[in-house]
Amino acid sequence: MLDTKFKKIAILSATITFTIFVLIFMIFNIFVLNQYYKCRNQLSTYVNKINKINEINYSIVNGQTINVKNAKSFLPKAINSLSNLNADIKNYHTDNKYNDVFINLRNGVSFNTLMYKQLLAIINNPNSSDVNISLKNLMVYKNKCNSFYNKIQSQNNSFRLPKQNDTLLNNTSNYISLLANKKKDDEIVSTQNLEFQNNLQNVLDKFSTIKCNLYYYVECARKNKMTYSDVLSKDTKNQNSLNDLIEEFSAINIPEDKISIYNDFKKVLDDYNSYLKSFALSVKKEEKQISNSDDNSDLSDLYKDCNSKLTNMNKDFSSLKDNFNKIINDNSK
Repeated sequence: MLDTKFKKIAILSATITFTIFVLIFMIFNIFVLNQYYKCRNQLSTYVNKINKINEINYSIVNGQTINVKNAKSFLPKAINSLSNLNADIKNYHTDNKYNDVFINLRNGVSFNTLMYKQLLAIINNPNSSDVNISLKNLMVYKNKCNSFYNKIQSQNNSFRLPKQNDTLLNNTSNYISLLANKKKDDEIVSTQNLEFQNNLQNVLDKFSTIKCNLYYYVECARKNKMTYSDVLSKDTKNQNSLNDLIEEFSAINIPEDKISIYNDFKKVLDDYNSYLKSFALSVKKEEKQISNSDDNSDLSDLYKDCNSKLTNMNKDFSSLKDNFNKIINDNSK
């Protein structure tokens, strides 16, 4: 009787103990599963937010280069959003079992942020002397960001920066290369313009000492203060000096955007060359005329053509100097 009662008590105790154990096991598993799903859902939320922020890549990429205006507009917003998100991740309390996952996520977001900060710095100062170092840092930040993101599994998929991010960084490098090449081209053009300007100034200065109205010497010949041969020698001397200057002028390298001023200068030299030839012809006519007659009343008519050429030259020369001074002032800005 007692044995039967004892057995019943033992069976009841064992049943109760087993039931309690099963309940504890179930509660523990439910708690663990709740923690798992809670962490997984929270991780998925963070990943979705990061992916959403990184969609700015599509707005900045522009063919083989980048849209600078969009970059300057969207990057600060992305940097701010990632910084705020990283603060949220840091403050998120999780079970120690999942701690490493969120640490990797936080580190990935940190390098994601650094990548965009470096990108913005490059775009804001593309001509910086250390821009190549900045580009290398950009790739380092991208690789470190992906190394942490790749350690995270979100909904059974590996997590990483979007493929468009690689295009963005490559295009940024292309953009900097284009700017560097443009800078080199601009420096070459600037050097060529300065050389052209100096050479033209040198010719201009020399021409100013050559050009003159030779009619004064004709008047001297008429007063027998010098011979007509002496007057012609003055003309020849000016002609020789002008020919040397024209040869020097012809050797000047002309930038494409300076052809107009070069042609203006050439016209002035041609004007004066025409004047000298016309003047020499007029002197010879006068010498021949006065040798046959004592009437000098119509001698001034002999110089109408050369005087007209001299007037045109002076007019063109004045216009040339104004245009040339404008070029000098524009280059100095």
